[in-house]
Amino acid sequence: RLLRLRPLARFVPLARRPQHAPDPQLVVRASADFRATCAAVDAKVASDFARAREYADAAFARVWPVYEHARRWDFDAYKRRAHTVASLRRELERVAAWERELEKMRTRQTCGLLEVESRRLRQALAPLAAEKMAALKDLVRDLARAKCRDQRAKYRAALARVAPRPRHLGGFAALLERVEEERARARALFKHTQIVEQMYQLLHHFEVRAPAADLVQVDELRAAQARYAEELEACQRFRDDRLPEMTRQLERAAADARDDARALATDLA
Repeated sequence: RLLRLRPLARFVPLARRPQHAPDPQLVVRASADFRATCAAVDAKVASDFARAREYADAAFARVWPVYEHARRWDFDAYKRRAHTVASLRRELERVAAWERELEKMRTRQTCGLLEVESRRLRQALAPLAAEKMAALKDLVRDLARAKCRDQRAKYRAALARVAPRPRHLGGFAALLERVEEERARARALFKHTQIVEQMYQLLHHFEVRAPAADLVQVDELRAAQARYAEELEACQRFRDDRLPEMTRQLERAAADARDDARALATDLA
């Protein structure tokens, strides 16, 4: 290239002058060091892309269900389903796990030459998880309140059934049947009362403060359960205490009926 400079060209014989100027790009690309450096850069970029893809797959796979579930979830349809304390707990725990994963998600992760940015993804998904958690908590609170109210009404009806203490034979016979039926009802009542307690415990576990009116209802439910258990026990004692006397009255009534039948048969003869 120096030989082609005008001030120096007159010192170079015409026959030895180069016909074409050398191309720096071709010279550099022909260099072994340059080719080795390009190969190293290509390998580094490919390796960093693989690392970034692996990180994104692992990190985002844990929070992808938040988006998929929010896209398909119909809360009105979910409310109409039959729920148990166990099923509600599983759903709440699943959403709580999503929230923990979103909290742990890094906003930026450097993978060599690349940087994986997830701040906007977390900002988009966090409200979806929070919205579902709030809806589930409201649902559990509403279900617990309604079931508590229903159980209190059932205890009032049950207390009315066990309160009478019949003194005559006909009423006592009905009492015998009623006590056995009430024992079976009592098991169901106590079971559903325990469900109410578990629902409010579930709300407490997920840091939901029950309204004061709800807590009053729960206290009244516990009092109604205790009173019903006492009345049922008293009814059973009354039955056991009166059973011998009522048995004697039944035997006397049966004997009187037999005497009347014999007297009527004699008159007709």
